[in-house]
Amino acid sequence: MKQPVAQLKKETSFEAAHYLHNPRWSAKRTSRSSSDAPAIAPDDPKAFGMPHGHSYRVIVTVEGPIAPDTGFVMDFRALKDILKAEVHDKFDHKLLNVEVEPFKSRPTMQPTAENIAYVIFGSVKKPLQKEKVRLVSVEVWETSESCAVYQG
Repeated sequence: MKQPVAQLKKETSFEAAHYLHNPRWSAKRTSRSSSDAPAIAPDDPKAFGMPHGHSYRVIVTVEGPIAPDTGFVMDFRALKDILKAEVHDKFDHKLLNVEVEPFKSRPTMQPTAENIAYVIFGSVKKPLQKEKVRLVSVEVWETSESCAVYQG
């Protein structure tokens, strides 16, 4: 009989600020991209690149065979510990543009939900491989209505 395969999802969260800055954008265009930051006035030149915060939710999906002896794909506790070390501890209460790699050293890499999902995928992939599971996706929810999904 073929060993059954299942997916696990685990959620974590962090509070962080970011700003979107593209030198090709006007201050008005930048403020439109930061529309959830109502304190930014589109005609205020000082508003260009102004940070705003989110309560980010991150959902990681892994896949693997169900072990016959434990009934687990992997222990949820191990998954929780990986997410704490690789996501929460690195991102929580940070200004992403200036405190979190690679955004800190690569200012042209915008800390968008898409790029945050990409960065987290790269951070958790190796520790999850040690658990003998395949990383399927990373979802980053910037608001309750908006998320980006990176699948590697």
